[in-house]
Amino acid sequence: CGDTDIAIICGNQVEDPLFKKFSLLKSNYYFIMPKDHPLKTKELITWEDIIDCPIVTFTDSFQLYHTIMDSFHHLGKSPDIRMTSDQPDLLLQVAAENGWCTLWGDPPTKQDLIDNSMTCARMEVAHEFSLLRRNEAFSSQAEQAFMEFVKEKWPKYKNS
Repeated sequence: CGDTDIAIICGNQVEDPLFKKFSLLKSNYYFIMPKDHPLKTKELITWEDIIDCPIVTFTDSFQLYHTIMDSFHHLGKSPDIRMTSDQPDLLLQVAAENGWCTLWGDPPTKQDLIDNSMTCARMEVAHEFSLLRRNEAFSSQAEQAFMEFVKEKWPKYKNS
């Protein structure tokens, strides 16, 4: 953090007085499950709901993997991770074939759900993409122009 003046991050950044945060995007995670899963009627899934669910998820190079591990750790539990992959289609197919579940950072397409006889629900937890700027760092003209560009253009892009 000592040499960082500006960064784009993914995850739920804890407020830090050294940085000003400009939120770019906040989106819920999605729990994808077989159509006959006991949680199929829940509109919002909690970590407590899925403690005993077998899960296939993304590898540890993804923020979602660490979110899962941290969230279960806070509950004093370990997730029942059956497989990891960096390929969403493979995760969905393996989950469907075995009656397992998966978590994604975006909702699956309706066609993916239909093709794999799955359904999904939003998780109570969200992930956030933010632009961080160190408060007391020297700010070049290029950096200032970039920050102004993001602040001006992002709301238009986000809502399109």
